[in-house]
Amino acid sequence: MAYTDSPPLHSELKATLASELRDPGHNTFSEDHLTQFINDGIVEVNRVYPLHLTDDILLVQDQFLYDTRFTTAYRCEMWDGATFVGVIPYNDGDSVYGGYDLHGTTLSVPPVLATETVFTTYADPALKLTGYARRQLIPSDDDGTFQTELDGEAALAVRWFAQYRAFTMLLSDRSLFKQWQSESNNSDVSMPMLLNLWQVARSEWERHEASMRTLRRVPVGSPVVI
Repeated sequence: MAYTDSPPLHSELKATLASELRDPGHNTFSEDHLTQFINDGIVEVNRVYPLHLTDDILLVQDQFLYDTRFTTAYRCEMWDGATFVGVIPYNDGDSVYGGYDLHGTTLSVPPVLATETVFTTYADPALKLTGYARRQLIPSDDDGTFQTELDGEAALAVRWFAQYRAFTMLLSDRSLFKQWQSESNNSDVSMPMLLNLWQVARSEWERHEASMRTLRRVPVGSPVVI
């Protein structure tokens, strides 16, 4: 039997979260609230459990900086179309001309890769970058069809963080709590019981955060011959 771990759609994640918050009709938390909670969770998960990704970056003549989704990259290869050329080394700080580097999410490449020589030698020069990247956040205008980049582990952690955020909001806003409490399935929930729900969500989020932490691979590579 093949193992599948399909990322959930935005609509699926919202429906599950609304049920877990005992608010399936969105009477207390609007769909915009749920999307914001989910996006907050994605940001938090990205810090400790980033997306392992390989992405192609087309080289542009005279351009040294490229915007990426990566926060850490451990391998950078140069390709000419479908033909492997070589491995670009990581800039270890000895020289600005020595290799690639990431400043935040901005990739800097050695100046030699931006010269005219590269573009006359190779027809379709590109880099293949492998490392750890940020998952995309859900757009505010999404109709629910946006497919998240969350595997099962990450999706569960996002839901626990989202519950923690939602219950925190209920604890800090008495009128919102009364609105939530007015629903038939929440009418018997007292403030101490809500506090217990908040503590469970927080402890589950913290447990997942600790267990998911990813050790980043160290950048490697040998100089490429252009």
